Amino acid sequence: MMPVDRHHHVSAWLGSLSRKGLAPGTREKYGLGVDHFTAWWGRPLTEATRSDIETYLDEWHATDSPAASTQRLRLAALKSFFRFLEDRELIDRSPAERIEPPKMRRDGEIKWLRGRDDAEMLAAAYSPNERIIVWLLRWTGMRSAEARSLQIRDVDLEGSSIRIRVSKSDSGLRVVPITPELRLELERWFDRLRTRGLYRPDAPVLSTEHGTPMLGQYIWRVVKRVAKRAGVEASPHTLRRTFGSHFLNEGMRLETVSKLLGHSNVSITQAAYAQLEDSTVRDEFMRFIA
Repeated sequence: MMPVDRHHHVSAWLGSLSRKGLAPGTREKYGLGVDHFTAWWGRPLTEATRSDIETYLDEWHATDSPAASTQRLRLAALKSFFRFLEDRELIDRSPAERIEPPKMRRDGEIKWLRGRDDAEMLAAAYSPNERIIVWLLRWTGMRSAEARSLQIRDVDLEGSSIRIRVSKSDSGLRVVPITPELRLELERWFDRLRTRGLYRPDAPVLSTEHGTPMLGQYIWRVVKRVAKRAGVEASPHTLRRTFGSHFLNEGMRLETVSKLLGHSNVSITQAAYAQLEDSTVRDEFMRFIA
């Protein structure tokens, strides 16, 4: 059984993250990360040292071989938690603060759906739930957690815009235009919600039959199922990258793509979310010198 003081500290920390506006999906991942550490540690968290945390990370890596991005997320969670203990004067100094995260290796290739794969992914979404999930993520570039938090009042069909009010950061709060491709799907989906008595301003767009938001795990499974049917590899994040890369190669400025994706600066967009194809660069170069 979890010690009382550990449960209290973790719950209080998660509550502080909620109060500060951290996105639900990020809070959930942070909580799972700290839970994993506390289960390994098995003693009062206020007694943990930097050496203890380093040992935990080493053993976790040796056992599970997590990706660098997963390691960075876990370390970020631990740093946030121990910083919380320091701020509450429960410890003198955070033991995790000076631990360096693993470097991210990038091979220059961003996984996104091009041409036929993109079209087949959209076409392979058969059921109403599959269609609204896949088409919404593909044509807005939203994160899965942002889509889950979206309410009907945030969708302005008349003004052709979607306002994202809940995100992982302030830069993620934005307005995304509704494309012609997405409009019809939204209209059909809203008609479906109306017939089931689920259409009201504060209702989730991605609503279950009970009027509650679809779970993040369900959204992930739907995307993976549709991708398998289409014969491609894709996740919700792949659809987000496809949105960014598609419009970048259609001639949209990188700054605009970055803003639509909710990034704080274009370097994030350029490094991992939107790829300019060689053919696009070549065609633009030829037009310039012609």
